[in-house]
Amino acid sequence: LVIRNAQKATKTKHTTHSCGHIDRVQELVVSLSTETDEEMRNGYSKIIEEELELIRTINSQLREASKVWYDRYTKKGGN
Repeated sequence: LVIRNAQKATKTKHTTHSCGHIDRVQELVVSLSTETDEEMRNGYSKIIEEELELIRTINSQLREASKVWYDRYTKKGGN
């Protein structure tokens, strides 16, 4: 509910949970560490980079939403 309201406040289209993406990166790191085929290693590396960029985007959206809610709270006289 808070994230949905924050999305409306910041006009973001969608904020995804990042935990699944973090789990995916952890799995890929394990696979990468045991993979001997260079092409596969490059593929894992590319997917890891893409997942980390997605996590960065999600975190930026959450920071933006958090700031909006903080600003609203302090504007109304909160601590």
